[in-house]
Amino acid sequence: NDLTSEIEAKRQLEIELNGQFEALRSEIGRFDLSDLEEARLKREQAFRQYYRLESELRTKENRKKDLLARLDEVKERIDHAQEKLERMQKIARTLEVLSAIRDAYRSIQPKLRSEFVKVLRNFVQQVLDNLVGGEAPLLNVIVDETYTPYVKSESGVERDVANLSGGERTLLAFAYRLGLGQLIMQSRTGHSLSMLVLDEPTESLGSEDCSIDRLAEAISRFKAIEQIIAVTHSEAFAEKAEHVIMLEKEAGISKISLER
Repeated sequence: NDLTSEIEAKRQLEIELNGQFEALRSEIGRFDLSDLEEARLKREQAFRQYYRLESELRTKENRKKDLLARLDEVKERIDHAQEKLERMQKIARTLEVLSAIRDAYRSIQPKLRSEFVKVLRNFVQQVLDNLVGGEAPLLNVIVDETYTPYVKSESGVERDVANLSGGERTLLAFAYRLGLGQLIMQSRTGHSLSMLVLDEPTESLGSEDCSIDRLAEAISRFKAIEQIIAVTHSEAFAEKAEHVIMLEKEAGISKISLER
């Protein structure tokens, strides 16, 4: 009986399994493989589209970076161009101002030259009067627009420098140089010369016409400058100095001695 029951149970199980198998076969039969292939193709197409879009996105991002870099470069170039333009405009304004100043200077240049010549003439005349000291005929100095000095006598006759005596030419040349130096010093510093250094002032003078003595005496009377130092080989010129320092060379050795 037990065996019969077991066989019957197995037979029932076989019937159930066969039923399930037939049901599964029927289900498989109803399944369309073309749908599976279509789904597979759609999946592949979707992946291809995804990769294509991803590639396009990376390309556009790279292009965006390039465009931003180029934009920064263009902006920098625009800034430089703007700076250059501002500098050019500033230079143009400066040139306009300089042109106006130049035109203004040209308009007043003759007046400035005339005033400068007048001041120079006054300086030279003052120096010459101090040098002469009232011991010689008065020499009136005239300086023209080319800064050339002339002398006018008390009678009003103009005399060229070439027609002056040696002593007069010496005094006039010294007064002209000193007056010009005084004028330059005044214009630059606001005060007169306090010291004057002369290097061989008698080099072109001769002792036969006493021009050295006259120049030395004139300088000794000149009080407008506090200290005058002269380097000279002329003993006659040195005799008029308050203090004399002698410099001699013996056996290749320089010796300094104070005369007075």
